[in-house]
Amino acid sequence: MKLYLIRHAQRGQGQDYDKLNWMGEEQAKRIGPYFKKIKLDYVYSSPQNRAIQTLESIKPFLKIKSSKIKIQDIFRQMGAPEEVGEDIIKEQKIKIDTEAELEDRTLKIIKLLKSKHKSDSVLIVSHKEVIKSLICKLFNLPPTEKLYIEKIASGSISYFELNNKFEVKKAVIGEITHLLINAPYPISDFKLTKEAGNQIVRAVVPNNMQKSGEWLNQSFKTKEIPSKSKGYKVYEIDLKLKKVLNR
Repeated sequence: MKLYLIRHAQRGQGQDYDKLNWMGEEQAKRIGPYFKKIKLDYVYSSPQNRAIQTLESIKPFLKIKSSKIKIQDIFRQMGAPEEVGEDIIKEQKIKIDTEAELEDRTLKIIKLLKSKHKSDSVLIVSHKEVIKSLICKLFNLPPTEKLYIEKIASGSISYFELNNKFEVKKAVIGEITHLLINAPYPISDFKLTKEAGNQIVRAVVPNNMQKSGEWLNQSFKTKEIPSKSKGYKVYEIDLKLKKVLNR
């Protein structure tokens, strides 16, 4: 069995916690090309909006019938993000699982994979806590080991190859290389400006993301530099001159 676990792309804050923000939308676009040459037999997703939005950006790259793509409740989030207040939790009727309830759902996912997909290639789009629990179960580790796999970044892909006994033979956890190599501008256009560790760095900002450019100019000392790439502006930034932002 081949198993791919994707954590949804970056979400918004507060009431927008279940929507992808502009960075999440860009991340989601960069996940799709990873699967361009990968044969999948089944795809599952959490019913949460941020997971479905991520899946929708991946779909154009998938060679799979729509009937093989399932949205199921067992893949949903464990609860609400930390910054979401009690008022939003009550208003949106967000289900908050205990660790025991999350464990129970994780076991159901493992049972589903073992019973129906032992020889398949399966993609699951879900959430950090669910993915961490699944990783522990795949390696037969207790739930406390989730502390050591905390860094499952938004838009990351974890990959596992399992044999007929459902033993992990190969694993890559929290991979984010695709978010870099699938950037829409040609990487070859850019060169490192200084030796490693210098405080001067470069940022590439698409023309349709004016707010990002404005934020950079307000927060740092920036200098626009020439680029061959159309549709993007390249800034050289001196991080040492960062202003203190009002919060």
